[in-house]
Amino acid sequence: MLVLTSGCAFAPSVNILGSFFPAWLISIVTGVVLTVLLRQVLVATKIAPHLRPAGLVYPSLACLLIFATWLVLFGD
Repeated sequence: MLVLTSGCAFAPSVNILGSFFPAWLISIVTGVVLTVLLRQVLVATKIAPHLRPAGLVYPSLACLLIFATWLVLFGD
């Protein structure tokens, strides 16, 4: 049982203004903000109506940007 919890010993955290935040939380917030900004760009360029179903496209885009943010910022 101890082997299963050994992966949690070194959880990555980032010091922001003296407070430690988990790296996954920073990645999620950054990915969601980038998704909202990218959606605004797609609406301005009139590409958004062609992306259907929106309920599948935008969560997938958010996941892509969240994982990309994790790799860029915290990938070794």
